[in-house]
Amino acid sequence: MTEKKTLLIDDAENLYYRLLAIKPSLAFAYLQCPYHVIDYFSKLTNRQIVFRRFVPQFLQGYGVKKVTTFLDSSNGKNAVDMHIAVFLLSKSSFEQYENVIVFSQDSDFSPVLKYLKEKKSVNAVQHRDMPQELISLLEKETPETTIPDLLHSMLVNSGGFININRFRRHCSRYHYKNWQKTGCFYTWLFNLGLDERFFIDLKENIIMLRTPLLQLNKEFG
Repeated sequence: MTEKKTLLIDDAENLYYRLLAIKPSLAFAYLQCPYHVIDYFSKLTNRQIVFRRFVPQFLQGYGVKKVTTFLDSSNGKNAVDMHIAVFLLSKSSFEQYENVIVFSQDSDFSPVLKYLKEKKSVNAVQHRDMPQELISLLEKETPETTIPDLLHSMLVNSGGFININRFRRHCSRYHYKNWQKTGCFYTWLFNLGLDERFFIDLKENIIMLRTPLLQLNKEFG
């Protein structure tokens, strides 16, 4: 008889933002090192893990592994949650699984999990906690700050320029306090290592990718 497995559904959008609010390096480590998440839940359930991670398209630039399902984030804030629900409800069989775990701290998947328990006879639960053991492993994986890389990824996925206020909303409270201390948002950015990839237009309050800017100047200047 084949040993049953655990199906682990990873709500990467939700967990990425939760970790970003603690410390950006944790969020990037979480995206780039899924094996820590897999190992943790494998030990927790004492079962082999089948891992499915659901990630919005704008997070694609962080070396996310092949265990990921990329989604179009233009469908709104709850698009990832909807894709997870549809994925679970559309599976015809759960015979190979002893457990189904949805790893998410935000959305309430109770109706879907209740359906799986009653109709598919599988132990389906939502894991809301971010274990300290997992955080400790992630802390060992990344440099202190990767905010310039976050900015670069946002610019690439938005066509080459973004409003500064939009970028601020994507930064964590941890870093927001740091740039308040400097007294100047631009000084804070340059202190973080903003380099030749970027251009800041003070008048228009926007940040642009320098490479597309140079290409435009060459073509139309």
